[in-house]
Amino acid sequence: MKNIFTIIILLFITVACKKEQVEVSNDIEILTFSNDDASTFIDEIVANADGKVIYIDNWATWCAPCKAEFKEASPALHEKFKEDVEFIYLCHASKEATYLPSIEEYNIKGKHYFLTDQQASIVQQQLNLIGFPTYTIYDKKGNQVLSDYIHRPSHGPTSDILTKLINDEVVDMTNSTP
Repeated sequence: MKNIFTIIILLFITVACKKEQVEVSNDIEILTFSNDDASTFIDEIVANADGKVIYIDNWATWCAPCKAEFKEASPALHEKFKEDVEFIYLCHASKEATYLPSIEEYNIKGKHYFLTDQQASIVQQQLNLIGFPTYTIYDKKGNQVLSDYIHRPSHGPTSDILTKLINDEVVDMTNSTP
């Protein structure tokens, strides 16, 4: 009787654990940083981009404007620039339990990192984040070009800026448009 009870409990735990597993498409990479020092995370992203332009989407699972961009604008921007731009998604101020299901729900293609609150605090200072979403763009040399809310995927000039950076053209940010 004791063995049957143990088997039932193990079966229940196995089924419960399988429900929590989230499968993502091949165009989605769930990554972790090579070390725990959050002050090196941005440097690691730049180093791993292999000379590509970098578009960082700083988001949170509870952020309605973030989710709105994920529905149509983010996939369109990714499709247009997938060969020339490294799409990075940094999840901040969120519960880890809601992180993977959100990525799956919106099929957010690119490289994903979950940040603990402590890690996020450091990264937010480095990127000058004041809210979510915030979009950060780096040129091919790893220089930060901008970090703001305006240059979201649905904002037309964002595409123009990425095109200019891909073509090694100068981007004039004095008017916040190329």
